[in-house]
Amino acid sequence: MGREFFYITLYVKISIIADEIMIAYLRTLLLNLPVCLFLGSSVGLCQDMNSGFKMLENGEFGEARSFFEKVLADFPQNKTARLCHGRAVGLSGDPERAIKTFTTLLNEYPGDTEVRLNLAESYLWQKTPTQAIPVYTSLISEDPTQFGAVLGIANSYSMDLQYYKAYQYINKALELQPDNGQARLSAKFIRLGFANKLASQDHLYDSAFQLLEENLTIDPNDQESLALQANIYIISKDYALADATYQQMQDPITSLKGQSVALHLLEEDELALEKATEALELTKTSDEYAERSMEAGQHYVSALLWNSRLKDAGQFQDSLYRANQDPELIATQAEVAMYEGDFVKGIDRYNAYLEFKPRSFNGNLGKANAMHALGMDKSAYNMAFKSKVLFPGQLDVLNFIGNLNLAHSPRVSGEYLYGRASDESIVTGWTTSGSLSIDPLFNVSFSYGEKEFTPPTEGTVSTSETFAIDLKRQINKRLKLNTHYGAVRIVIPDSATSEFRSDVDIDVDIWISKSQKMNVGYQTEIQDFNAALINQNLKTQSIVVKNIMFWKNSNIGWYSELYRTYFSDGNNRNLLFTSLYRSIPSRPALKFGTNLLLMNFKESKPINYYSPLSFVKIEAFAGLEYKGKRAPVSVLADLAGGVQFVDGLTQGNWRTQVVISRNAGPFEIQLKGLYTTISETQAAGFSYTEFRGGIVWTLSKKPVFFKKISK
Repeated sequence: MGREFFYITLYVKISIIADEIMIAYLRTLLLNLPVCLFLGSSVGLCQDMNSGFKMLENGEFGEARSFFEKVLADFPQNKTARLCHGRAVGLSGDPERAIKTFTTLLNEYPGDTEVRLNLAESYLWQKTPTQAIPVYTSLISEDPTQFGAVLGIANSYSMDLQYYKAYQYINKALELQPDNGQARLSAKFIRLGFANKLASQDHLYDSAFQLLEENLTIDPNDQESLALQANIYIISKDYALADATYQQMQDPITSLKGQSVALHLLEEDELALEKATEALELTKTSDEYAERSMEAGQHYVSALLWNSRLKDAGQFQDSLYRANQDPELIATQAEVAMYEGDFVKGIDRYNAYLEFKPRSFNGNLGKANAMHALGMDKSAYNMAFKSKVLFPGQLDVLNFIGNLNLAHSPRVSGEYLYGRASDESIVTGWTTSGSLSIDPLFNVSFSYGEKEFTPPTEGTVSTSETFAIDLKRQINKRLKLNTHYGAVRIVIPDSATSEFRSDVDIDVDIWISKSQKMNVGYQTEIQDFNAALINQNLKTQSIVVKNIMFWKNSNIGWYSELYRTYFSDGNNRNLLFTSLYRSIPSRPALKFGTNLLLMNFKESKPINYYSPLSFVKIEAFAGLEYKGKRAPVSVLADLAGGVQFVDGLTQGNWRTQVVISRNAGPFEIQLKGLYTTISETQAAGFSYTEFRGGIVWTLSKKPVFFKKISK
């Protein structure tokens, strides 16, 4: 289950690349957009300030700030010194004071181009580009060839994420000064930001690739462009091209991690682990990469999880945390918990990580996944909507919301049944049903069906009409309540009247731990399996306890159910079924194990129904489930065989079931086949063959409550 619900850390996120682009871009603003300064009228003063100018050019802003403070002590009204001091103050981390300095200068020198350029740039240091844009616009309206203003407004629009306008203005800047290094560097990062937006938010991959190609034409080895190109290949599902692009990366850790992700998405998990291992070993054998051991270690944990080596992943994650004590590793703890199926712990770890990093993509969507895994879909929706605001257009977020919607979308279905028992009795019928989620925690479903029962000898055909309604309510992350009411109208053979009968079930699912879930309930049932049972007007009441245990570290499961059943004719039955199995999460997924069934009745009434005083069955079984991403159909198949001991008699038995389904837009078509030599949970027991065919129609892509909850 952890693998099913937790998929978000499998990708190198494009949003992370966007953050790296912005950081690098800000550096270009701080270090590579100096404004021409007049050096003043005094040659001596000019010579005195040359060392200060070099400090600014070299990024020594603290030293430059101190230098120009000394100059201003002697020449407090020197315009150049005041401008340089303002730049040093702003670039050393105090943009608000710099803005005040330039605003004061602008009051003294109204309309001064140099002061206005510095003022506009100081707004960028403050990360308020919307204040810079009007200043640059005013300068450009006065002189469209003012290079500093054209370059500045391009950078401002880029910082404000208005990449189309930024791209237009940076091209104008390059027309004015094609060889200007500052403009070319800004152009590179504007193309990166624009490409990132087109891919991650607008999903216009071809346009994004064209922008990156402009960068790569200038420098085929540009690492930022190659990294973003590889990530766009990932989200556009061109995994082989992503792998090839990651191989071009000069940084070996980034290259190996990227190749590992691409191989995992190509379903080559063993090779993905090999690449992750190479990256980890590189940090151990090379001093140059030793400081990145935690980064490589986190990815190694993910690769172990992909290969279902949960125990190894947990142990390595523990050693990694002991060695680093870094809050970033809390996210890795959450990832391991999710794969292990410990969703309560996963939520706890994500909460801790979000306290440290509230805008984390993995933290927000990871918590949404954990909530969904526990059935707390209202909270899952809320976390997903929060992620959508933080990361607009992110495909993983949109897909997650889409899957939630699909789980709660209204649907109707129809099914036809044909069954034949070994006594030549036949049952045919049809059922129509529907399901509606009132809110993310409450579901209502209904069904109506008709059956005809043909007895093994000549006689009147019995018929029944069945109506049922089911209510399911998720109470909290550990409790789910299920209720059922069914009504049956039975037409009795050779009678002018019909009978109305009803049954009620109520049970509760209880999550005991990450490995154990129990179901406790009370059931009533109308025995309408065949005509003979209908004629007897047989009803049952059962107390049921089910225990489901699964240890994900070893992929071993143990399932048991216990029935104490009381019959309306005074008889009663005890039934214990237990199954021990091993699951192999491969493609297709395989499962095999052994089943044991013990059953006894207080009285044996073979003439009326199958009721042995002693019944023991031991069988081995195997099953497979195939749901390939590109497969035309999904297949679920089971085969079991063994021996059963019935009141001292020994006989072999076997059963098989196959379910084939195919999705076609809003429709799912299902075909089912079943054969069994005994029906232990029914009151009758003999060989039985059944075929079903049905179709499920999802009426809309969104649940009825979506508009309300999305607000």
